[in-house]
Amino acid sequence: MNTFDPLSPEFARAPFEHLAAMRGIGKPYVHTNTLKRLVSIFSYADCDAVLQDHENWSSDRGESVRKAGLGDAMILLFDDPPDHTRRRNAVKRQFMPTALAGMKTAIESRVGQLLADANGKAIDFVTAIAAPLTISTIGLMLSIEDDDIERVRGWTEKLARIDGLANFLHQPDDWMEQAASSTLNEMADFFSAKIRSHDGQRNDLLSVLLASELSRDEAVSMAKFMLHAGNETTTNLLSQLVLLLIEHQDQYARLKAGPELISGAIDEALRLRGSFRETERVSKLDCEFSGVKILKGDTVVTWLASGNRDPSVFVEPDRFDIARQPNRHLSFARGIHTCLGNMLAKSEAAAFLGALIQHDATLELVGDNAVTWSDNPLMNGLTKLVVRITQK
Repeated sequence: MNTFDPLSPEFARAPFEHLAAMRGIGKPYVHTNTLKRLVSIFSYADCDAVLQDHENWSSDRGESVRKAGLGDAMILLFDDPPDHTRRRNAVKRQFMPTALAGMKTAIESRVGQLLADANGKAIDFVTAIAAPLTISTIGLMLSIEDDDIERVRGWTEKLARIDGLANFLHQPDDWMEQAASSTLNEMADFFSAKIRSHDGQRNDLLSVLLASELSRDEAVSMAKFMLHAGNETTTNLLSQLVLLLIEHQDQYARLKAGPELISGAIDEALRLRGSFRETERVSKLDCEFSGVKILKGDTVVTWLASGNRDPSVFVEPDRFDIARQPNRHLSFARGIHTCLGNMLAKSEAAAFLGALIQHDATLELVGDNAVTWSDNPLMNGLTKLVVRITQK
């Protein structure tokens, strides 16, 4: 394969095949037709090495992020120590198992309600179950009401699309900055109003942000980031889980017979179709990496979706195996930027799978056009998944 263009129709049709072909070449790919110098890496070892090393690889994408208009919507994702450490420390306790345990009953109740409403009906799983569950869960932490779900979903979808396209553009695109700016302004107004009316005695994430040493602007930015990160990724995880179980009914039967495999099923869905296909780092120095010259300031794209299917690490990497062990996938990244909300996402997915097993639910696609994939090159996203979930 002589060229690699994640914005091409060919990549959109067969992303994993394209990534496998690039991984097979055995070296990074230097992009020459993008607005900035990008180097894509594909092997598990290369991706892991870059993600673990924040001393030489920065998460601060600086001017390119500002030009895309993303700015503070990615405040934790796009910063380095000491700011990253300070901001992450301000909220990390809210994502620890002890704190999340207090949300377990509420999550399970919401799952039960959504499945009861959908029982036996043809539904779009993305909009009827995955997004409402995800947004209501992060909503418990950020004081978001059910009436705001559609508006919140629209914001996070738009930001995810801008983030996915920005790096690989062949020429400037002004709509991104305008769209991101208007979206982020709406989100800022939304959370500023929430903060003004918030009861600081509540033990939720918004209260923690307000009581922390963060500035008011940082608190608003962190709330925007948590909402964005906590919605799109988990919505995609839940949707991919359902689709994979429908596509692999043998694995679904195995899961029903062995509920102890729930955690393994979630990790395998994350490995095979993790929400983010890639994440980026910026080189802090001139160096040679896997035989390719890297210049200070170059953006290195770590293709997580490629590393997760590297046959040197995973046996039969394209196979969905809910009992796969070990399964050290890269889907939550690595190092200091390991996804803060990974346990929350897994808790939601576990509650959902637990309810399916408890009610011996059947899963089936409905109609000839049941599945619509997102054209966002950054994410393994589904924009539509028409299914019937029947509980017994």
